[in-house]
Amino acid sequence: MDKREKSLTHYLYILFLILLDIWLVRSVVLEHYSPDSPVVSLVIFFTILNILFGIKEVIILDNGIEKRYRFNFIINLIALLTCGPLVAYMSILIASLFYIPVNQFRRLGKVDIPSVFLHVLSLTISLNVMSLLFFQLGGQVFEPNFPYNVLAVLVGAIANFAVNTLVFSIWIYLYNFNTNLFRLIRKEFLWLLKYDLWQAIYAILIVNTVRLYFGDIYQQYTHGQSNIGSIELIILTGIIVVAFIFYYPIKERLVAFNLLINFKRQNADLTQLSHKLKQTNKRVIRAFISMLEKRDPYTSGHSERVALYSKTIARKLQLGESRCEMLEMAALLHDIGKMGVDINIINKQERLTDEEYDEIKKHPDYGVEILERIYRDSKQSEDYEFKLICDIANSHHERYDGKGYPKGISGEDISLEARIIGVADAIDAMTSDRPYRAGMTMEQALEELRKGCGTQFCPRVVEAVISYAKDNSLKIEKDSDISKMLSVFS
Repeated sequence: MDKREKSLTHYLYILFLILLDIWLVRSVVLEHYSPDSPVVSLVIFFTILNILFGIKEVIILDNGIEKRYRFNFIINLIALLTCGPLVAYMSILIASLFYIPVNQFRRLGKVDIPSVFLHVLSLTISLNVMSLLFFQLGGQVFEPNFPYNVLAVLVGAIANFAVNTLVFSIWIYLYNFNTNLFRLIRKEFLWLLKYDLWQAIYAILIVNTVRLYFGDIYQQYTHGQSNIGSIELIILTGIIVVAFIFYYPIKERLVAFNLLINFKRQNADLTQLSHKLKQTNKRVIRAFISMLEKRDPYTSGHSERVALYSKTIARKLQLGESRCEMLEMAALLHDIGKMGVDINIINKQERLTDEEYDEIKKHPDYGVEILERIYRDSKQSEDYEFKLICDIANSHHERYDGKGYPKGISGEDISLEARIIGVADAIDAMTSDRPYRAGMTMEQALEELRKGCGTQFCPRVVEAVISYAKDNSLKIEKDSDISKMLSVFS
């Protein structure tokens, strides 16, 4: 179907809606028309209210998507319950012919005439269907008639939503016959139902409040004089005061409640996304560890052991659990810069020359470069975790007395995390076997920490290690046990 045929189809659809609306007016509206009622003044009043409530579109979040909603359905219900279908129909017809083009122009910068007619007809037809069901279910104008009025209003509100939704869904379907109507209704329109039902409930409350306080005056007005005067103004003022007192706070609470629900839903989605990102980061870390071990098989398990020692020390220092986990992640990548060092130097078994040792000393800077390349194209380059990993990769060989490398910083200028990993790295280096020497016992390693306390190592960290070692064993019996203790492998 080409564009011209689609336009013709839509015009025929609008013609059908007009004929349907006329038939419903004759069958419902005029059937319940009271000639004694001062229709003109009431239509003017409810038209003004309809415009005031309809011209203000509220932005509502639905699954993170901004959608527009008008809270004037309650005005149409109040008009129907207090004055009957003719006043409700005329007020919504006149008001919608005004506020729909205005809202459309304000939003799009133009007015689409077929779209305006579609919106107006959807409102009037759905109102007529709602009125028909209201009377069929025993509803009465301005009478309590409990519980029939309540049931009639709620069923009518659901019918109003259903007809309004169906009118628009068919319009969309005529653009694309492959559209799934049920999926479209569920995705695009179902969220409206809860707001229509809330407005129906509060319309009942408002009308019953008005009937309670202004019922006698209303009866005299609607069954007596036809010219608007002081009594009528009192009635109208009473209705509008009650409407504003009850409804405006309710509307704001409904919007706020919807925002709260959506923020909670988005927060849950962000939490899930954060979890997925953490799992991805863990897989990346495991991949880098595997690559490091292939380049330097003699240090197999080194990064994991350093991570476990570091986490143990951090907990002894009473750092928060989230900080301990980030420290663990950073410790696993502390030697990533060695991937930038010549593999022949990494695997050399003899004593290194000064030039080769200088090259080894560059691995902290290489580590930062590698990490920056990983995170450059993502939005994590400002994250605390990323900065922590970079800092540790660059500072874990700094000494407390300032004689370390690559920057020669000292004392508290070295981050606590880097000082912790510096000690953990030294413990594992001293207790691990090498081709050129056997590893120390843990007691010997602790004695070396005491000797280097205040010079090579941070006193606070050394004190925590020695204090922990008095009551617990720091020695890892099996590298296979590490996977059970580190979150990166969970």
